[in-house]
Amino acid sequence: MLKQMVLCGKYVSGLIKGGLMPVPKRRHSHSRKNKRRSQFKLNPLNYIECPKCHTPKLPHRVCPNCGNYKDVLVVPPKEEKEKT
Repeated sequence: MLKQMVLCGKYVSGLIKGGLMPVPKRRHSHSRKNKRRSQFKLNPLNYIECPKCHTPKLPHRVCPNCGNYKDVLVVPPKEEKEKT
């Protein structure tokens, strides 16, 4: 009965449509796993100095301290609230 289902294509199409995933034929060794995972790491953030106020900021972003981007005021700086 299994041969009939395979021959007519119903069994094969059911496997493909059913969403079965491929399974590895052999086990990966510890060294192979670790070599693959060696590239999966966090890179340090690259801070640059703001040309106006000289505070560190992320590149290609508005300075959070002075609000400038490429020597143009984009966001006006917030005024500090006085404590009363």
